[in-house]
Amino acid sequence: ASDNKSGPFVGSEFAFEDLTSQEVEKFAYAWLRDDAIDGRPAWVVEADPQGGLTLAAVNRQAVPEGRVMQVWGLAPGDAGPTSLGLLPADGSRFTVDTSRRPPVDGMLVEISLEPPGGSTTGRPTGPVLFIGRLQRVVP
Repeated sequence: ASDNKSGPFVGSEFAFEDLTSQEVEKFAYAWLRDDAIDGRPAWVVEADPQGGLTLAAVNRQAVPEGRVMQVWGLAPGDAGPTSLGLLPADGSRFTVDTSRRPPVDGMLVEISLEPPGGSTTGRPTGPVLFIGRLQRVVP
């Protein structure tokens, strides 16, 4: 293991400080995976104790021209997913507006491929590219 604690964490847009300067046991995390790339993690999701949700690309995927990636949340007991917004085209770190669906332990976070402006039906209309479940960190 390296003693170098500067720079990105495991090739993601998170820094070591994002993980070490917090009380991580209060956070929930999920890896969103795409089986088409051998199950390697593609996104890391961080839910903080104040209800914030941040996504960061670990290995960016190109978005086909004329499409957008839309984030969805589906908590245990929900009747259907709730749109959490559109990911920026540059694939950068993204903080989600969780006012409509605050993150909870066990919530599915999905990213679907949608037409420009996102789904107009209130549910994913394109393929779900990435999916993961928030789980509380156990110290």
